[in-house]
Amino acid sequence: MKREHLNELFLGLSNALEIREENNGKAFILDETNRIFKCMIDQITRLKEENATLLSESQYLLFLIDMERDKWEKGGVSGSMTTEKNELEYETRALDIQIGELKSVVQKMPDLNESPIESQELDL
Repeated sequence: MKREHLNELFLGLSNALEIREENNGKAFILDETNRIFKCMIDQITRLKEENATLLSESQYLLFLIDMERDKWEKGGVSGSMTTEKNELEYETRALDIQIGELKSVVQKMPDLNESPIESQELDL
């Protein structure tokens, strides 16, 4: 029963990864899964770093905006800040969307501890 269950899990994993190659033995499936997870983790790490950079730049811009507001109240005005702030807000929203998409991809990946039969029953 355990071997049959493991074979079903590997078949489900192979289907989830959309492996089309002839050589889709268990070792190949595990290698491919490992490669995909490493790529996804690297991409998530890069996105987190980029998001942190954008948040830092955003905070800096807010600081500059406060300084410009103080200058304006005292008689001086600067206009380029709004454009840069809008660009950073746009980039931050785009990164948030990408992070959300990656999280949904990870959540949709099959649970390796759950049999394909149990997951199919839950889907019904």
